[in-house]
Amino acid sequence: PRLSYALRSISRRASNIEELLEYIVKIVDSSAFEEIEILKQIADAYRSNRIHIEYSEDAAYLLTEEIDFNLGEKRLYMTAYVPPFLVQKYELVKVEDLPTKVSTSIDTSISSRYRERSPEFIHNLCEIVIHYIDKHVANLVVVPSKNIAEELSKCLLRKGYRIAPPQIIDRVDSGTIVIDAAGGIATEGITPSKALKRVIVAGMPYPSPSPQLNLLAKIYGFDNVYTYIALLRTVQAVGRLMRWGGEAILIDRRYKYYINRMPSWIEIKNII
Repeated sequence: PRLSYALRSISRRASNIEELLEYIVKIVDSSAFEEIEILKQIADAYRSNRIHIEYSEDAAYLLTEEIDFNLGEKRLYMTAYVPPFLVQKYELVKVEDLPTKVSTSIDTSISSRYRERSPEFIHNLCEIVIHYIDKHVANLVVVPSKNIAEELSKCLLRKGYRIAPPQIIDRVDSGTIVIDAAGGIATEGITPSKALKRVIVAGMPYPSPSPQLNLLAKIYGFDNVYTYIALLRTVQAVGRLMRWGGEAILIDRRYKYYINRMPSWIEIKNII
């Protein structure tokens, strides 16, 4: 009842989210409601700048507990996509190199960074992807978003390529192309067909901005949040070749800056 009364009282006084937070800090400092843990957590997060304010929503996202978060500086030894903000704690263990190596090339002729995309971006990306498609095997093309996946599919269909839906990645045969967004069903979960021997990651798959990720990036740094997720998604996609072998192509000039963050089983053979 006291918390309910306090929140009603505060909300009447505050005209925006920042004023609301300031009032909460004052109340906690006055010791009037110090025994109410959630108010204390909000005040502590606000004081420590563990906050992201989304003005369009007039809402605040606060990290009320510190997260032991340092994985972004480590090499990636996993293929599963685990969002960093779900990591509460971890143990360091010795991981032996996996016996299977995936030969990988990096194409630096284009970047999928949004502000660098020209009106011809999809056309140019399509031409680069075509250059790497192997018609003698099944190909998986992984892109940053569903929108790019749809546009790239249209481009390849117009040029006569055979496109299969991601849901049948386990049944595709040679000469087929599966296009999916990073984190989609074709990039994780379903065991791929033995015909899958080529994975093309066409664009570094950064996640869409969100208030939660913006808050974490503000605290831990852009690379330790957004880039970390993009690299995990990339590793997950290339990991499709771990079972039956094959070759991977990473198309985005930004990949060359993160080679030392890749797991040892991804062997970078060429940077083009």
